[in-house]
Amino acid sequence: MKNDVGMYAVMMNGYNKENNPLKTLNLFYQMKDKNHLIIYLHVIKALSRIGDYKLSQSIIEQIPNDLLHNNQIQTALIDMWGKSGSIDK
Repeated sequence: MKNDVGMYAVMMNGYNKENNPLKTLNLFYQMKDKNHLIIYLHVIKALSRIGDYKLSQSIIEQIPNDLLHNNQIQTALIDMWGKSGSIDK
């Protein structure tokens, strides 16, 4: 993991813990290299707190297929859709 990815992950984790999911998403949008498991896990957690279906869907579509098949990502997505009332996803 590159240092910048690690730094973003730590910051996103902090924002999520402090209930600032929009700051997590702002960091995500600033990142050039987004294709890391840990980054998407933090973003999915932020999306579950925001509860915006269209926003969630647009970001989920950016997740590479190899990461979409990861058990941690799938579990986080189930949790996110469950919190939004869209568990049929």
